[in-house]
Amino acid sequence: MRIRKIMSEPVISITSEDAIIKAADLMRRHAIGILPVLESWCPVGVITDRDIVIRAVAAPERTLDQPVRAVMSPDPISCQADQTIAEAAAVM
Repeated sequence: MRIRKIMSEPVISITSEDAIIKAADLMRRHAIGILPVLESWCPVGVITDRDIVIRAVAAPERTLDQPVRAVMSPDPISCQADQTIAEAAAVM
């Protein structure tokens, strides 16, 4: 089976320059807990609802108007829609 058969579409994403609060709002509106972070259509990181809580809300030095890059996890590993599920699992 290919990744395409189990992935969600459309992909909701954010840029590293967008505010953390925008990421939280997108997650709330789309009922999701993770967003890919893109720069020039290339993935540069991911931000999760947990990243927002632990690295922004609970961190006194952070504010929600800071850019996503301040709390995202960099260097994501990704796969292609035409790869098999077994191939994607092996990468994980």
